[in-house]
Amino acid sequence: MKGRHLIVFLTALLLSNTLLATGNDDTTRAINRAIDNLKSKGNNVLPTMVPTLNYVIGAYKLDIDIDAQKKDIIKRAFGDEKIFLHALDTAIKAPKNQLENLTGTDKVIATAMYCDCYGLPKDFFSAVNDMAYEGGFTLSHATMALMILKNNHCNYDTVAYKRELGIQVPKLIDLVNVTGATSNFGIEAIALLYISGNGHLVKPEWLATVISTQMPNGTWNANERTTIFGLWALLEAKRYKTLKP
Repeated sequence: MKGRHLIVFLTALLLSNTLLATGNDDTTRAINRAIDNLKSKGNNVLPTMVPTLNYVIGAYKLDIDIDAQKKDIIKRAFGDEKIFLHALDTAIKAPKNQLENLTGTDKVIATAMYCDCYGLPKDFFSAVNDMAYEGGFTLSHATMALMILKNNHCNYDTVAYKRELGIQVPKLIDLVNVTGATSNFGIEAIALLYISGNGHLVKPEWLATVISTQMPNGTWNANERTTIFGLWALLEAKRYKTLKP
């Protein structure tokens, strides 16, 4: 299934486990509108985004229940889709040879997911580099791969890691500047800048635009993927402001 790597978005990033959606500021109101929209979905969230939302729910203790849908996804998965169920339940572990048969972005993301189980192939960072230069969502997934790798506490070349992240960060900034802060690309890039430890590079005007362009129903662009990343970006923005000295 093309794009199935989207369902694995970072099973365990280094984020606070404190719910930050309290208060009466604009950011908090936007966060809570997005939460209300996602709660209204019941167990009908876009399946490819369930693991991403599942992570955000757990990281921030959000009151959104998607347990039934998670169980259904696990039950219905087949073929290579089963590899990525590791994002929903780490007890589900695909054999190494099944990962090796993947190609492209799917293979890079899956390799990062299982790096604590199987290690990294020699071409991992060169593959990540190729992804970064493709731009768009492929660039985003290059950053995702590095974040998954780091959080899995695997053995990897830290020099190569820093080099690749150093290439990706200015490209993420360019992605926001070129496509706009509230484009599907832009919102995801903002979230990734925060997640990768580069929240200081997020411009206040980007966040202001994200907040001001939220639709009355709590979504961005009437797009479920963008809405989940918009929620994540604002949660990270609020967390970053809280942690700043």
